[in-house]
Amino acid sequence: MERLEQVRSLLATIAPEIEEAEIVPEARIDDDLRLDQVSRFALGVGLERETKKTVPDRDICEAATLGDLMALFQADTD
Repeated sequence: MERLEQVRSLLATIAPEIEEAEIVPEARIDDDLRLDQVSRFALGVGLERETKKTVPDRDICEAATLGDLMALFQADTD
């Protein structure tokens, strides 16, 4: 599954009020999607489970956009 589709699927559960069209790599996690810290971490943990890759909490907190967050979970072979 493409990473963006994984994010959309996770956010459909975590924050169903966010329209799918708003879930794009350029979307700012705090300002555009209005995710709080709990939702941000839920998304991070979901991506960790799906990718089987662990990312430091600090890096998840520092990601400004969905694209930044998705880049943290790119496999070494991607």
